[in-house]
Amino acid sequence: MAADDAKRAIELVKKLVKADGKPVGARTLPQRELQQCTGLCFTFVKKAGLGVTVEGGHGFVISKQGGTWSAPLFISVFAGGIGFTLGYSEIDSLIVLDTAEAVQRYAANQTDVATDLAAVGPLGKVAGQDSVSLLTLSEETFPYSVASGTLVDLSYKGMRYTVDAAKNKQAYGDLIPAEILGPSSSAPEGFGELYDVLNSFLSTGAVPA
Repeated sequence: MAADDAKRAIELVKKLVKADGKPVGARTLPQRELQQCTGLCFTFVKKAGLGVTVEGGHGFVISKQGGTWSAPLFISVFAGGIGFTLGYSEIDSLIVLDTAEAVQRYAANQTDVATDLAAVGPLGKVAGQDSVSLLTLSEETFPYSVASGTLVDLSYKGMRYTVDAAKNKQAYGDLIPAEILGPSSSAPEGFGELYDVLNSFLSTGAVPA
């Protein structure tokens, strides 16, 4: 549900802005990143492998419209690869988008091929950038991730982001992606709290407890 995505995004932001107590390897999200960005992409991905990697999940993109945020454009994520892979991980990521072009790339299908070397660690303690090469579409994007699980992954793979047409239609009817990411669309229930958290961090450098 859309409201569940908003709650998960709120928890991710709160983890990333903490100066201490975050999972091992996770980078702190600087306030200036949100001040300078044009949009944000949140992805929630599950990765598993035993020789062959299977990776899938979902997420959403929001654009910054002056002092406000657009409605979320919902997306799906899928990847497959062949190489040395062993284990399971769940990765929640916030990707900072620095240009309007970076935001609009998510409105169309994307394919990226990369070599991905994942972190290795105890259950619940693996975090950081084990999918950075896959989650980065260009030099205009900067990912911050928190992961759980234990995964060793050195594989060659392709990754695809697609607009989740069914989920967007349920939320917005016949609006096209550019309209959803524009200034006039209304966000689904539950996203107001996420925008409040982001705006609090933008203005004060802190988020509500």
